[in-house]
Amino acid sequence: MRSQLIFLACVALVYGRDGPCSESRTRAILKRSTYDFSVKLLDRVSQETDAHFVYSPLSTWIQLASLAEGAKEDTLNEIWNVTRHHNRYCLKKNWKRIINEMDDDLKTVYKRKSVLVIDKLLNVKRSFIRNVQRLNSFKVLLYNFNNKQRAADKVNDYIEKATDGVITDILYPDDFRATVALLAGGVYFKNAWKMSFNPVYTYPKPFYSIYGNATVNMMKQIGYFNITNIPIIHTKVLEIPCEKDRISMLVFLPESPYAMDLFYSLHKIQLITVYKLFQRNGPKLVNVQLPRFNMTTDIDSLPELIHDMGAKKLFQPYRAEFKGISDYRVYASLITQIANIEVSEYGVKAEVALENMVSDNNPVDFIVNKPFAFMLVDKVNDLILFAGAYSKPSLF
Repeated sequence: MRSQLIFLACVALVYGRDGPCSESRTRAILKRSTYDFSVKLLDRVSQETDAHFVYSPLSTWIQLASLAEGAKEDTLNEIWNVTRHHNRYCLKKNWKRIINEMDDDLKTVYKRKSVLVIDKLLNVKRSFIRNVQRLNSFKVLLYNFNNKQRAADKVNDYIEKATDGVITDILYPDDFRATVALLAGGVYFKNAWKMSFNPVYTYPKPFYSIYGNATVNMMKQIGYFNITNIPIIHTKVLEIPCEKDRISMLVFLPESPYAMDLFYSLHKIQLITVYKLFQRNGPKLVNVQLPRFNMTTDIDSLPELIHDMGAKKLFQPYRAEFKGISDYRVYASLITQIANIEVSEYGVKAEVALENMVSDNNPVDFIVNKPFAFMLVDKVNDLILFAGAYSKPSLF
């Protein structure tokens, strides 16, 4: 009897560690599904914006995965085929907890808030609201769509407060015309480098782009950074650590004079590819020159882009199946996001910057004076929190 109990205890231990609902399996599925979704959608957004944008693919993935909680039949299958999130209850519970813990840890530099706005006359099921609001960054708002101005004001006030006033006017009264459900999100990141760029060394420098050459305020720093070349995507990659050790910015500098095709090529690699190369090569002394910039992008073409990826029925009034949300007919008429990023000299160790400007070695140059792409990455979960491309230079 005792031996049987020991055997069962061992089985339970192994199952808990490596079983279908384990922490490691949850993170592996979350990492793989969000990365594949992100690079596909980023490629589409890049084409739409001439490779000059900032966007959070993770926010849209969360919106769709949350909407799937109320989807049925073909609508659910289409959303799943796009997001590849797992339908097993324990895994959904786990990944929501992982996202909540990450958001809580990063709340001082990274804000993300998504809302699903539904006409209150549709009697939305409490079970759906309870399930999706287990995510702290996701909120279901119920308003009377007959009062379009009031509904728009309420949503905008909510997003503005949730993003500390950075994101405003995300929806307008006309968005509530002839509709029953809208998905909107606001995201922003304000950098806090682990080691700052000293403003003393920031000077106007030329930036060369196919959209026109211009002058940018170029920040400069010489220090030890992870840097690598990835031949398969014809790109150099530099890692700039942030104040929070778990996140860093990856700067992608393509060989080509434009960054539009970079996100398409990222399906050839994974984030772990980049970090393994960093680990193999080790930090190098690098002369980093990076433009200071502030970008805000309002992306309202997401329904078309997501439709193109294969999730079609959720936007069709007479084919969408959302019986898990309401017994009335529900469909998504709008998915939109406003994202903001500010990249400047700010850091938490300004006194170190002066020391790092002096060296008796020859540093490797990483001079970002042409179109480039960037990612803000959570290294704990291998998630792309933010990404974008800079191709249309301006002074900031």
